[in-house]
Amino acid sequence: MIWSTAPFQKLYDSIENDQFDYNLFKELLPDLQQLNLTNDKPKNQKSRAQVESGKITLADNNIITNDDENDTNNNHNTITYNLKQQFIIATISLSDELNLDELIVAQLILSDLEKSNLLDSLDSLDNATTLIISGKRQFFFRRQFILQITAFLLNCLDTSNPILQELVQDSLKNNILKSFESIHQQLEDIKQSINKAKILENNNDPIFIQNIKFKRDFLLKEYDTLSQILTGLINKNFLLNYNDINNIINHIITSLNPNDYFIIYYLPALFNAFNKLEDMPSNDVNLLYSNFIKDLKNNDSIYEQPIKVTLIFIFLTLFIDWCNSNPTVRTKDLDFKTDIDYPMMLTVELGAIEQLLIIAADTSEFMNDQTLELIYDIRSLLETHIPRFRPIQLLDDPVDYENASNNDNNNNNTQHPHSITNNFSYSDAINTKKGITPSENKNLKYSNIAQSQYNNIRLSEQTQDFLVSSFHNVLQKVITNCAFLLTKIKDTEEDSLLSEADLTLDDIAAKADLERFFITIYFFYASRPTYSNEFWKDKESNAYGFIEWSSKCTDSLMRSCFYLMISSLSFGQENSTNVFHYFGNNSIVSWSTIVQCLKEYNLRISNLPNVIHQRQNLEQDTDSSSSSSSATATKEIDSLAIAFEEGLNEETTIFLSSLLTLVGSVAFDVQSDIKISLSGLFMDPIFEFAKLETPLSGACFKTLSYLLPSSIDARLNYWQSLDSILFKNVSLTNTTDSYRSAFGYTLKTFSEIVGFLSLFNNLLKINPQDINENGHLSFGKQNFPSKLGQVYRKMGIWPYFDYILNEIFVPSKLILNDFDRRAIQTPILEIIETSLLSFDYSAILNSITLGINLDTLVNTSDFFTYVQESPAPVVFNHLFAQNVHSTLFAIIDIGIDHISIDLEGGKDQMNLLTRSIKIINLILDFQGTFTEELLPIIIKQENKSYYIPKNFGLHGFRSFYDTIFFNLPVVAHLGLYVGLDDTSLVSESLKVLKKLSLNSPSNGTDLNSKNKLFTIFDAVDDSARIKDAFISQLEVPIENDGQLSLKIQLLNFINSNLSFTKPAVTVAHFLLGLQASNGISLGPELPTFINSDVSLLNSIVSILESSLDIVTPEQIQYAPMRLASISLEIILKLCRNPLTSSLLLDYLTNQHFFERIMEIDVHITKFTQWDGKSFDSLSIDSGFDFLQSESIGALLAFLSYRNYLIQYLGLFIHRCSFMGTKRNILTYVNFLITNKIYSTRIFSFLDSLNYENLPIDEHLFKNFKYLNALPLNLEKFTLNEKCAGNIYSLNDLNSLMSVAQKVVKPPLHATACTTDEVGEAQKETLVKEIVMMKFCVSSYLSNKKFQELQLLILHSWVQLVQVIVTDGNLSPLSRSNFILEVFETIIPKINDYVEVNTLFSEELTSLAVFLNDLYQKDRMVVDNLRFVDSRLYNMFKVCLHGINSPLSTPTLRSDFYVLANSYLVRRIKENTLVKEVIMDIRMHNEKLLEVICNDAIYVQGTCKITGILLLDSLIQLGNINKANFVLDNLMKGTQLQRIAQTLKSTDLLLTSTAEHITIDDLLYELTAFKTTASFLVRVAETRIGAQSLLQCKILQIIGDLSFLKIDPDLGSELIFNESPSKNSDFIKVNINLTNSINGVASSNGVSLFEVITPIFRLLCSILLSLGSTNKSVISNVKKLLMEFRKLLVGIFKKDVLKETQDTVQSTKSASEDWQELVKLAVVLCTLTQYDGRESSML
Repeated sequence: MIWSTAPFQKLYDSIENDQFDYNLFKELLPDLQQLNLTNDKPKNQKSRAQVESGKITLADNNIITNDDENDTNNNHNTITYNLKQQFIIATISLSDELNLDELIVAQLILSDLEKSNLLDSLDSLDNATTLIISGKRQFFFRRQFILQITAFLLNCLDTSNPILQELVQDSLKNNILKSFESIHQQLEDIKQSINKAKILENNNDPIFIQNIKFKRDFLLKEYDTLSQILTGLINKNFLLNYNDINNIINHIITSLNPNDYFIIYYLPALFNAFNKLEDMPSNDVNLLYSNFIKDLKNNDSIYEQPIKVTLIFIFLTLFIDWCNSNPTVRTKDLDFKTDIDYPMMLTVELGAIEQLLIIAADTSEFMNDQTLELIYDIRSLLETHIPRFRPIQLLDDPVDYENASNNDNNNNNTQHPHSITNNFSYSDAINTKKGITPSENKNLKYSNIAQSQYNNIRLSEQTQDFLVSSFHNVLQKVITNCAFLLTKIKDTEEDSLLSEADLTLDDIAAKADLERFFITIYFFYASRPTYSNEFWKDKESNAYGFIEWSSKCTDSLMRSCFYLMISSLSFGQENSTNVFHYFGNNSIVSWSTIVQCLKEYNLRISNLPNVIHQRQNLEQDTDSSSSSSSATATKEIDSLAIAFEEGLNEETTIFLSSLLTLVGSVAFDVQSDIKISLSGLFMDPIFEFAKLETPLSGACFKTLSYLLPSSIDARLNYWQSLDSILFKNVSLTNTTDSYRSAFGYTLKTFSEIVGFLSLFNNLLKINPQDINENGHLSFGKQNFPSKLGQVYRKMGIWPYFDYILNEIFVPSKLILNDFDRRAIQTPILEIIETSLLSFDYSAILNSITLGINLDTLVNTSDFFTYVQESPAPVVFNHLFAQNVHSTLFAIIDIGIDHISIDLEGGKDQMNLLTRSIKIINLILDFQGTFTEELLPIIIKQENKSYYIPKNFGLHGFRSFYDTIFFNLPVVAHLGLYVGLDDTSLVSESLKVLKKLSLNSPSNGTDLNSKNKLFTIFDAVDDSARIKDAFISQLEVPIENDGQLSLKIQLLNFINSNLSFTKPAVTVAHFLLGLQASNGISLGPELPTFINSDVSLLNSIVSILESSLDIVTPEQIQYAPMRLASISLEIILKLCRNPLTSSLLLDYLTNQHFFERIMEIDVHITKFTQWDGKSFDSLSIDSGFDFLQSESIGALLAFLSYRNYLIQYLGLFIHRCSFMGTKRNILTYVNFLITNKIYSTRIFSFLDSLNYENLPIDEHLFKNFKYLNALPLNLEKFTLNEKCAGNIYSLNDLNSLMSVAQKVVKPPLHATACTTDEVGEAQKETLVKEIVMMKFCVSSYLSNKKFQELQLLILHSWVQLVQVIVTDGNLSPLSRSNFILEVFETIIPKINDYVEVNTLFSEELTSLAVFLNDLYQKDRMVVDNLRFVDSRLYNMFKVCLHGINSPLSTPTLRSDFYVLANSYLVRRIKENTLVKEVIMDIRMHNEKLLEVICNDAIYVQGTCKITGILLLDSLIQLGNINKANFVLDNLMKGTQLQRIAQTLKSTDLLLTSTAEHITIDDLLYELTAFKTTASFLVRVAETRIGAQSLLQCKILQIIGDLSFLKIDPDLGSELIFNESPSKNSDFIKVNINLTNSINGVASSNGVSLFEVITPIFRLLCSILLSLGSTNKSVISNVKKLLMEFRKLLVGIFKKDVLKETQDTVQSTKSASEDWQELVKLAVVLCTLTQYDGRESSML
């Protein structure tokens, strides 16, 4: 047999995916036919000895031969395992627990470890408990897969299917009942283990309890699935014969107690078998009949087998059909009266119908829907002979259970004084924490029964369907075939009532089999509208005839049960309408009759005290001698007697309760117009009835809750009537206790409180028409009357919340019975949720944004009054109170181990849990508005005419986050709930956790700074389980939109707690599997840590890979692409963050993540479909659909993914350059940059740049009339977590527009008018504008995001290229060739982008500058720059184009200047292609030079310097020809002169003493000065140039430079910031010929002589170019030298000192610069013949 779960799961998946694996099926067939039986593999001494030896040898694939479990199969390879002590202990312990062969157990454990990728970590697994759980999980999972696969094949395949024929062999048929018995034995073993634990006093151990629940849960599921298999075998006729059916019945009788709930699991099969008598051999049918009749007549103890009696009854019912189908053959030996009628009547007398009632009740939807609960517990009245079903085999002690349940089941009661359901004092339910039931209340259901986890078992959906469909057929056949029997029963009961006048209600109930059948119909058809419709769809049918016949019953109990039966047939709108019209058109019973009946009884009851008083007065007059004590006794006796005389007995209670049930059931689902009609009929009579002190008050409230019309106006009378009942006749003070007492005076019993909560909840519910798009009540509206109760009490509805939350909700946690506790807590939680949603919290800020007065938006006198009456503030107030929120937390605190499975009522528990967590989310979302806006309003106004609870406020808490963090177990449970299957619960839990994580930040940025959520999760005992919950949730297959949204939500939660830069530990690091206890690491090799290969990080990687596997270049869907994008972002954050970067990059490298991701990376083309739509940037029409659908989401998600991928590749290669070998790095780099033909991989990353901007019609943004001035904060809009429809969450926009709609301004009117006043056409326009506004916002956001992502992709790609060329270990030749390929790709793009997108151009041009520099260096190494690659010429031409572009920015032009200058310098040196270059430049001559000169003159920054450098090269290029065209153009305007004048800006800076400047400013000005001076020197190198400079008055400009006139001995004092930061200090530095400014710069800083040298060099160039013939120039220069005499003297003096003293230390560079300055000074003096004298001495 195969013991691993994996192959069974594989077969299961193949079935689920509609790709049945037949070969695997054949391999697993013996295991499937074995079902869940393992009896032939018990504990084995030889196997145990082998395990204890520490070394076992097993066959591969976890296969053990059928012949000998201890010998490996020679046909298979074997594997030997060395076992550690903990593994041996775990194996033996589990073997003892399961009574299973030790080697099989070892294989089960190993298969689980293999599935979890922990087999390699076997040596590190030293926890025996964990290993036991692993093996047990595999054991039960394997059985579950086997049973589910078998059940599916049996019930879904045709009988002729060969697969089914192979499956259903004798072995399978023989094993089915054995399998049931096997579960019986295992459940009995569990009981024995519990008894043993009780003796050892460890039965309260949490692990023990969890283990028991685990096994019972799985065994219950197995029993349920076996029921489906048995039903399938019957339905497909494999067990449809006498022997098999008889065996099944005998199995039930012998194996199960008569009241064992497990009997129900066999009924679908047996009901179907009797429905298929035609398919059974006639002899077998006759044999069944004869044996059944024999048992009825001869078996004296058959009454002890009520289920068999019932089966005989059903068989006989269907046997009639079988006989009638061939009467001549099948009825010739039968006498109807003796052979059919009498046996059937006998079965009824033996309790057949009562047993049907029990079956119907215990499988009713009543167990799932509390609205179906009977007002009067008529079931207990009618169940007099047969015990109810109990989950005996699942109970620790069935005897205690039965003793406790006897109080609930009135089998032995002779009277029913408290038969109104839940008609016990509410205080009795909560009066003791021990759950001791008050002895006087026999219907209270609290004791050991409440402590059982299995007191409310439910069938699975499939088993329920099998039972319901077959049971429906049975009941319809009883109605059709047994009319004679029902008539006889009715006649017998009526005769009995006539003949015996003194019958009690119990006497009547003992013989009330017709009533039992009516109630059977009630329980079965309640809340099953599809089946109920059978009675109404055809008025000629037997079912409708049965209703007509039943309506003629005259007995009170019969009529009561008839009304109850009809009420169950009214579920569903169609059925409700049918019932309404049935009573409306019926001459026997009608709605008016029912109303009149209620009024009559109301009058009787209300008049009873008067009648009693009159009788008392009469008796006192006639018997004045009686003592006071005897008079008292007479009074008591008379009161009871008088009540009976007035017809007020228990039958009256039953009758009235049936009427209320009927009215409520019909009103529950009926159409609104009919509900209004019913409400008009019944509201007043029922409210009047509710005022009376009767046990039906709670029922009245509940019925009224169903009668409520949907409109707010129609509910006002209900509010007034309810408030009048509670307060009008009660004396009130101003205290809170007084109001609470008023409620307690009216609401005493449990049923009254439940009914009141139902009514109040429905009254408070928001009409769907009044709910805005964000789920809140439309601002300004109220769903209750304003100033409620103002005549007789303090106004408002706040007293209701004070009572409900403090007097009902807080004590409810002490109720031990789950069903009753949920009956209280569920409506209260709905009330809280509705209250929190009854206020639109965004309206306050939106009104400020729109400039609207809030008073104009509300339907009260002013906004303050609206707040005072709103339920939201008072609910917030109470939720901040510790007793209230602790009760809310107690619901959440149940814990994952105590959540019931679906088969035992888990759905209701989940709903309660989900609603509780949702309420916490609402509190956290809107508490800010309460604390900052609403609370101050209430406190400030202090309106004493309204009721305000005492201590109104925050109750000592700063925020609700404090209350949560004070209840740490709640936080841990929220983490564990993430692993559950309920998507709503998981989603709400994640929302709370996200808020907690973002609102519990760490106090610092180091490793020890951990937020609260991290600390809690890391510290609790269940920390590993919390991580496992996230892992399991992420690995659940996506089968619907809910699961998809949940995965996105979970990934977003992790993503939101990670940062690219902040090195702080967060909860995300914990969940991902990192360990941060002593430094951050990948953790040990244990599950949930990254090192174990079973971690959330690995699950995220799997999500990434599986998502990318789905998309193709032809079709990219939004959902998988979004999952991939978020997953990769998480990985990138871990790799970029300095805290985890090295760890994760190394780990991913070891996991070959680079290779894996690159193998499945998707590329796009212009033909790629984006979620079914093509990208067409030219079509506005198609763009509308594209932008409003998932298509734009798919595109944006892909762009995000592409950006993250490129960033990761850059980080990866950069990391490898430090840690990897040269060979490895080259492997990765070559994968990206090389191809057999050409480089494709890295350039394909730019494919998305081929997509133009999104197709948006900009005219739409200007075409608004009403919403044209709507202020929007577009930063607040986020992506929708759903992947369907509009990708953005527009909640904030919806809120804003909902307020804006209330006051609109028509374009042609100056004054505002309300929406109601606007014409229909204008309303229509407004609606259209709202739709269009949403489209415009979505379009704008999408377009903005699209452009941002495109730029990010380009930026990331640029960085990747830079990393490749710097860290890629490429040879100079390879790198230079790659750079040329890059140039070939980017240069055309630069040329295109320079005219449309300068940001893109800047990115690529900066890359070109970077690469060009490297290229020059590489070529120097390769060929010593012997020639310039002609391919660079295109780059030069693009530079010229870019410089001339009107869209180019200074930054962009600076890069163009650098590239162009680099190219020109090389061309000038080589003197090649110069003519072509000159020709290109001359084509752009005037425009080009104008742009460059403007940058050199006016622009600050690098653009100025690089522009001057380019001018320098252009001057050189122009000098090649005789006429320098560059110089000519410069001289045509005044550009050259203005460039020369820029020297003065440096002079101003150096001589300024008042302004504070930064060192960066100083160094920049000095650099610009020297560059400009160098350019002027270049111009002056030719005679024409020198003359041009003279024309530009260069000598005058130089003469105006003040720094040349500085006294070199005194120097110049500068004041500047040491750094650009705001807080840096100002320092003073003196600069002269001795001191440089290297006090703030480097040791090679700029000194004063460095700014003098360029000027002297310029003067020398001018003199030398013009020669000695130009006397005037020489004279002018000489005059300048005279002005600079102090400077010259200082230079020569310092030079002399340098030569005579050796103490001055200077660098070689500084010495050479000094020598150059001295030489220039000498040359100038020589050329001008200046001897140093002052001008006055000449």
